[in-house]
Amino acid sequence: MHIDFQVAVPDEMAANGLAEVALRLGYSVSVYASPECSLPWTCECSTRMVATYDAVMAIQRELAELASPFGGRPDGWGSLGNKPDE
Repeated sequence: MHIDFQVAVPDEMAANGLAEVALRLGYSVSVYASPECSLPWTCECSTRMVATYDAVMAIQRELAELASPFGGRPDGWGSLGNKPDE
């Protein structure tokens, strides 16, 4: 499945810094403002994986470690659009 993990960070510079690190680890990334949140920027890190509890928690832990130097923290995950290509 394609899973999107949202990581909240305090500013655009932090979001872009985290995105660079996540890209090097093979994640697809997207950076966007999320002003409704307590940390107003999001770096979304996406990957294809088998969505088991242990695998999702492992990625959440990895992203927490990566986000910490940028003042960020994991802020959710989800999956949309996993329909096979026609």
